Parts: sequence; structure tokens; C-alpha cells
Amino acid sequence: MMPTEIDMPNPENTGSPAAIPRPPPRTWDFMETLLVSLIANGVFTLTTGLALALLPAMPDWTTMTLSSVQFQVLGAAYIVASPLTIVVLWIAVRMARRDFVEYLALN
Repeated sequence: MMPTEIDMPNPENTGSPAAIPRPPPRTWDFMETLLVSLIANGVFTLTTGLALALLPAMPDWTTMTLSSVQFQVLGAAYIVASPLTIVVLWIAVRMARRDFVEYLALN
């Protein structure tokens, strides 16, 4: 048995969906900022330490002089550690519902 009438929605009665209000952006207080800073420092220290621990795995470790090893390895360790530290800060800023550039006043 086929229905003779099709029930179609009336486009005039369908209003636009209610806009969901976005929570207001916030700024971290002192203790939250301190916690995020300590976590970022810990990530930087841990990543730098791991990069420096890989020093004996370098193939020509015994033939390098101390100064060349120091600058090359410290430079590589800082290059590896810096982006990971920035990611920690980016996550904290996103948790504050802010734009990264705006929160750090880079604009």
C-alpha cells in the first residue's frame, strides 16, 4: 500500500539552528602559567638529555675533538628539543581557547 501524500517539511518553518555560544577566551593565572612553564622546561631538559645520551652512538666519536663534539651535539640537541617545547606551549595556549600568535603577542 503506497501513501498518497508525502509529508515534506515546510522550509518557512525551519529556522536556522541556534548558534552555540563559544566559551570566552581566558588567560592563565600565575599557578597555571608556572605549571605549564615547568612542564615545558622538563620536556626541553629531557629531550636535550636524550639527544646528549646519543653522543656515544656517533660513528666517529673517538676521532672528534672535544670542542667540535660539544658544539655539534649541543646544537643538535637544542634543535631537537625546541620544537617539542613549543608544542607543549601550543597545547597550553589551545587549552586557554586562544590563538597561539595572539596569546604570545607575536602579532
